[in-house]
Amino acid sequence: MLSNLGYYNNGAQTVAVPCDVAEPLSHSVAKGFFDDNDGRWLRNNSATWKELLKHVIAVPKHSPAPEYRGAPRKVED
Repeated sequence: MLSNLGYYNNGAQTVAVPCDVAEPLSHSVAKGFFDDNDGRWLRNNSATWKELLKHVIAVPKHSPAPEYRGAPRKVED
């Protein structure tokens, strides 16, 4: 991951955090949610994003502006 940090931590769509930060925030998904009926996901909410952004492994190229219900609206150009 570190060799391609621009992809995994660009700030626009992705932020890279240690697994030990993300794993406790994850939740099981309902059977059939993913193709292989296995996996976990992160809730797209303010609390999750605040925790993730406190632990990014490097400053991303773009300033993170996550989109979730209740998030500040982006100004369109």
